[in-house]
Amino acid sequence: MGTAVSNIAESCTPNTTLDLSFDEAFAEELSYTNADRIIITIVNPCILAVGLLGNLAFLFMMVRVRRMWTVTNIYLTNLAIADTSFLVIAVSEKIARYRASPVSGDQAIMGPGGCISVYVLLDVAYSVGLCLVTLVTVEKYYAICRPIQHRLVGGMKRTKRLVLVVWVIAWVFGLTLLPCWSNFVGFCTTWPETEAFSNHPQVIGFCQPEAAWLIDVHNGVQTVPFFVCLIVNAVLYILIIKRLNTRVGVVNDDHSTGQQRKNLRQKVRNQVARMLIVNGVLYFTLMAPFQCTSFAFVISNSTGNYVLEPEQVTKLQWVNRTLFYLNPAINPYIYFITNPKYRQAYVQAFTFRRPKRRARSATVMDEMSTYIP
Repeated sequence: MGTAVSNIAESCTPNTTLDLSFDEAFAEELSYTNADRIIITIVNPCILAVGLLGNLAFLFMMVRVRRMWTVTNIYLTNLAIADTSFLVIAVSEKIARYRASPVSGDQAIMGPGGCISVYVLLDVAYSVGLCLVTLVTVEKYYAICRPIQHRLVGGMKRTKRLVLVVWVIAWVFGLTLLPCWSNFVGFCTTWPETEAFSNHPQVIGFCQPEAAWLIDVHNGVQTVPFFVCLIVNAVLYILIIKRLNTRVGVVNDDHSTGQQRKNLRQKVRNQVARMLIVNGVLYFTLMAPFQCTSFAFVISNSTGNYVLEPEQVTKLQWVNRTLFYLNPAINPYIYFITNPKYRQAYVQAFTFRRPKRRARSATVMDEMSTYIP
């Protein structure tokens, strides 16, 4: 990656074609602001630390507690892997660029290889996450609303095949969008001859598309599937919650079942409904601002009407990006907070306890858990 920048630097002369000269006012605009520094050096690393702790703890729990290897948790395990990859790459890339250059947006440290690898891996991780969240919802819908069909066509083999298909599709998606970022362009720079710019680099670089219109293609290809999945998930969540309400309403008050069975049904319904609502609302709420902004950019570029100033766009992007990063960081904590089975599994995994023999009175909850992922 450094070779390309070095080659450009060797060819830099006052008459170089790709030469950029900045006056002092514009040069200051290209520098990182205090808000940028706080987000890059404090906020993002904190999000990364929280995300790594939660996702790695979830993966450790899955390795340690074999009873947690359900169909849903196969999806969530792969989601944790994708989320961890996304956070590490996205946050590390920002920190590396900040430490390498005082120029905001300078991607010279990445070079051609970095432009290809970083953006492909980010697109793959994003696609895997979106597909797996939707698959979890579909799985829950069939398990709760169509239990007979779920038992006939469900199973671990089918789940593993679907997960493999998701990863393959995500890689095809990422490689297809490769031309959107693969063109690394370096510029020779001339900075104001003042102390403030004495450490600014001779060469700055940017990952650019092979053609300008590819930026809109990239934004559109990301946002359209997101909104489709948003609608699908919202509809399925409504159907699931309605079905759970119906099941709880049809409670047998016969003495053989008793009040305990009715209470257990109510408890399970509330747990599942809470987990569905929290997962769905937080996931799509945190990602929606970024995707809506991306779609707005596509419309603005096609019409030529720009509502916001460049400085406002930069601030909006930082806010949206931070919310975007929060999403993969908090997923494991949602499972822990909303579902007691996950809390019990975490305790078992980190205290290295063996699971207790379950009393016969617990069989009612076990029976209900067979159709609740």
